[in-house]
Formats: sequence, structure tokens, C-alpha cells
Amino acid sequence: MYKTNKTYRTTSPVTGQEHILSCQEADCKNYQNGWRVRVDGLPADLLHYVTHSGRVYQRVQITADETWLIFKAEQKCFDQHVSPYRPAYYYSKDRNGVRTHTEAKFWIEEYAENLEAIRDRVQKG
Repeated sequence: MYKTNKTYRTTSPVTGQEHILSCQEADCKNYQNGWRVRVDGLPADLLHYVTHSGRVYQRVQITADETWLIFKAEQKCFDQHVSPYRPAYYYSKDRNGVRTHTEAKFWIEEYAENLEAIRDRVQKG
């Protein structure tokens, strides 16, 4: 039996902090499909914000009492998308101690090199 004497581990703890996501990162349906805002009953300050936000929209009047702003897809919506901030940590451990990798690609590279060394030892017998 061949032992590597090396172990690999990754963790992603919840930190209690939040990470702000773009609409694309959040898979936002408003971003993908566009959205609408009803003008009637909207406070004046919000209407001003919405109509002066730089977003592309079309004003559509349905009846005398019903008007909508229709926003095109593929532009930032008005929601703030957040997710828990979960940094990833990558560790390898051998007889010399624990090594923390800053990026997954380095951890994967070390793992692949170790696996190749194990294969070589097995082939040599």
C-alpha cells in the first residue's frame, strides 16, 4: 500500500459579512428580462430617482389612471443583490506542516503533482 502522507482540504466559512453582487452575478431576472415600475402612487422623490437614474425606459400610459415605466433588459436594476461573504481557503498538509494556498489553481496544481508522484511510485513498485 502506498501512502502519500499528504492531505488536502478546502473550507469556505461564513464570515457574517455580505458581498454585493452585480445583477449578472446574482442571476437577476430584472436584468435578464427587463422590468416595470408603476408611476401612479409612486412618491415624487422616488419617481425623480427612477426617471433620472440613467437607466433606459419607456413610459407607457395604459389608462388615464395607470402609467408604467418599462425598463429594458441588460441594465442594472434597482435592487441591491447581496450574498454572504464566504472566502475560500485551500490547505495542504504534510510532515512539514500546513500550507495555505491563496488561489484554487495553486492548490490543484500541487495536488496534481502529488498525484503524479504517487502514480510514478506505484509504477516503479
